[in-house]
This record gives sequence, structure tokens and C-alpha cells, in this order.
Amino acid sequence: MQPCACLEAPYLRVESAAQALTRLRALCPALHSVFLPQDMWCDFWRWRKQEDEVAAHRSVLLLALERGHLGRFTSPVHKYLLDGEHVRSGVPIFRA
Repeated sequence: MQPCACLEAPYLRVESAAQALTRLRALCPALHSVFLPQDMWCDFWRWRKQEDEVAAHRSVLLLALERGHLGRFTSPVHKYLLDGEHVRSGVPIFRA
């Protein structure tokens, strides 16, 4: 498994988690190829801006990043689904 910026993303206080996720997504193939591909990015970005006043739902990716655990979330993808910067051949990627 190659080193990736997402695996060492620190606990955030300086910038918002959304800004940090945007920056990390550009560097991390697990984020930009598996979790938040381009065809889902705009929808994700719009959804995360909406307040959920009833259940207070939030993105697991944003929560993991805010709490310093994004690497635990993305490391299995790096280890088993990616070959460097690309999704391994034979790995089905489903889109909603």
C-alpha cells in the first residue's frame, strides 16, 4: 500500500472538514475514485450543505476526517481495491 495524504490526515481545527475533504480528495484515489467520484461529487457537496434538523445526519467521511480517523476508513480501499492510483481490474464499482 502506497502512502496517501488521507492516511495521515490530522484532527482538524484550522480549516473546515469540508475544505479539507476537498483538498484531500484531489490527492487520494480512494476518495476520488471510490467514495466520491466526479459524477457524485456535486450531489455530495450540495447534500452536505443541507442541515438535517430532525436526525442530525452527517457524512461519515466528514465525521471521520473531523475526528482524525479518515485513514481507518480509507485504508481498506487502498489495500484491497486500489493498485496505486487506479481501481484494480475486476473490482466492480457501483454508482447510485
